[in-house]
Amino acid sequence: MLAQPRGPIAQPDHEIQPSAINTDQHFWDAFDHSDTEVSAKWIVRLCQKLGGWVPFSLEQLQSFYETGRGKKEIFRFNRLIDPGSAFSIMRGTYWTGGGWVVLGEDGLYRVTIDFVERCHRSSPVQVAPAA
Repeated sequence: MLAQPRGPIAQPDHEIQPSAINTDQHFWDAFDHSDTEVSAKWIVRLCQKLGGWVPFSLEQLQSFYETGRGKKEIFRFNRLIDPGSAFSIMRGTYWTGGGWVVLGEDGLYRVTIDFVERCHRSSPVQVAPAA
């Protein structure tokens, strides 16, 4: 079950740059799923290294993830691309997520503006007040 993109793709020069997002803390409630938020943080960190919201390959992401973790481990998108099932007592089992990261026909991944805004809202870089 592939999700439709959640809005337009973020361009490399989008007004909110990766550097404006604090990746030193968890992206609490950005995607309503802890594992999804951890995966999002790795993607933001890669985009910080690349210098903007540029398309990236799975190989680039995997290499960056393994280097950052210090061990071989498969990167999981955890509902950033495709929805996953969730459960609540009120709703039972339901599908949620997907569409924040989009795989293009060229084989490269791109993030949506909604992805950028969710990450930034959850964890903006705090600018020190002027003295």
